[in-house]
Amino acid sequence: EQYQDTNLSDEAMNALMIAARTNAYYQVQNPGSPFWTIDARKINYQGHALLKPNKKMEAALAATRNMV
Repeated sequence: EQYQDTNLSDEAMNALMIAARTNAYYQVQNPGSPFWTIDARKINYQGHALLKPNKKMEAALAATRNMV
């Protein structure tokens, strides 16, 4: 079963999205190993999400767009 906590306040969900996005940008810029440094375009990677965003997550993503 996938974990999705919808009991978080809007502010907490927004903060979580900003933290997750900031971490993702950091990991891309500072990979732990060159083995994981790949170009998605070269391998035609289409993306994958383990969680299906719910309406609250989608609203937090939209509200914090471009925030890191």
